[in-house]
Amino acid sequence: MSRNATFLTILLENEELLASIAQESEHRVSLSNLKERISQFNPELNPEQIEKRANKLINSEPFPILQLISQDSDVVLHEKITELFLWLSNQLYIVHDKIIETLVETINLASEEIRNEINSTSKFNTHLISIKMDEMFRSLSQLRNISEQNKRAIATQTQNLRDKNVDYEYRKLTAGIIEDHLEPLRMMINDDSFIVQVIDNAEITLGIIRGNSTISEELKSKSMRLSKDMARTSTKTREDHLSAFKSIQPFLDAFLKKQTDLVVGSQKALNLMNEFGVKHLNIPSRITLLKGTRANNIFSDAAFKKWFIRVNKSTDDFELKPISVEQATSYVPSIPISRLSEHISQQTEVEDLLLFIMEKYPKHGLRPCIKAMIDCMVKINNFHQLEFGEIKPYSRDKDYLEVASIGYAR
Repeated sequence: MSRNATFLTILLENEELLASIAQESEHRVSLSNLKERISQFNPELNPEQIEKRANKLINSEPFPILQLISQDSDVVLHEKITELFLWLSNQLYIVHDKIIETLVETINLASEEIRNEINSTSKFNTHLISIKMDEMFRSLSQLRNISEQNKRAIATQTQNLRDKNVDYEYRKLTAGIIEDHLEPLRMMINDDSFIVQVIDNAEITLGIIRGNSTISEELKSKSMRLSKDMARTSTKTREDHLSAFKSIQPFLDAFLKKQTDLVVGSQKALNLMNEFGVKHLNIPSRITLLKGTRANNIFSDAAFKKWFIRVNKSTDDFELKPISVEQATSYVPSIPISRLSEHISQQTEVEDLLLFIMEKYPKHGLRPCIKAMIDCMVKINNFHQLEFGEIKPYSRDKDYLEVASIGYAR
C-alpha cells in the first residue's frame, strides 16, 4: 500500500475521533484524553492496541495527523486536517451520536464529582467544584455548536435529496446513510433520553450548591448561570434537531418506505422506456383492459373495438348502430329541496310530511322521499314546529318502511 493510501486509511479509521478533536477549543487534547477517546470510539481495542493507534496518528506520513507538544503532553490536530473536517462539517458531515454521548458523559461525570465533593465528610474543595463547573460550561457550549452544525448539515442533505438532477439510486443510497446517522440522534432527544436524565441530575447538583450556606455567593451565582446555560442548551439541542428532522423526514420516507407493486412496476417500465424506447414495452399484448377500469366510461366500447381492429390489422367490418331518439328513458329529476321546504313552510299545517312529499312526487321512490323530508327539516331549521305521531307503514314499489309520522305546524 502506498504512503498516501496508508495516510487516507488512518483518516478513515479515526474519522469520528478526529472530528471530535476538530470541535475542541484550539483543536487540542491531552495525550491521556486522546487515549480515552480512542477507547470510547473503539471499545473493542485493548490497552496495547489503543497505544498503537495513538502512535500511528502521531507518527503518520507525509505529516503527523496529531502533533505532539512534548512540554504539555498534549496533541494538536494538524491545521490541514482541521480545515478538512470543518469543511466536511459545514457541507456534508452530521456529527455522530457517540461524540454527543462523550460530551454528555463529561457533564455527568463533572456533576457526580461535584456532588461527591459536597457530600464528603471533610471540608470540600471549592476550587475543584469551580473547575468541574467550567468543564460543564465547555461541554454545553460544544453541544450547542454541534446542534447548530447538525441543523445546517441536515438542511444541506435535504437540498441534495430534493435535487432531481441527481441520479435516483444515488439519492436513495444517500437517504439510507442519513437515516442510519439520524436514528440514534432521534433516540437521544426523546423525553426519557440519557441527555435529559443527565441534565436533570446536574440541575439537582447545582441546586445543592445554591442551598448550601457554607458555599460562597460567587460560586452560587456561577451555579445559577450554569443552570440557565443547561436549560438553554437542552432547549436548543432539542429544537434544532426536531426542526431538522421535520424538514428531511418526508424525503427520507419517499426513498426508504416500502414501495407498492405499482410503483416498482412503473419504475421498471420507465427504465425500459429510457433504454429501449416505448415499443419495447409491447403494451398491446401485455395490458388487459377490464370493464372495471373504466367505471366513468371515458372511452366507449365502439372506440375500443376500433382500436383493437386497427392494432390487429383486422379486415372485419365494423358497423355502428344508431341510437333511437324515441327510446324510452327512466330519468327522474331530483326533488328540489329549496322549493319544497319553502312550500312546506307556507302551509298552516302538514299532518304527515313524508306522505305529503310522496303524494307531491309520485314518480320518486321511498328513499328519495325520505331523504327529501330530512333535508327539508334541516332547511326549515325549527324543530319546535315538528310534531311526532304514531308509527305508520310507508311503501312504494318494492320499498317498505315503518316509522313514526312527523307533522309540521306553523
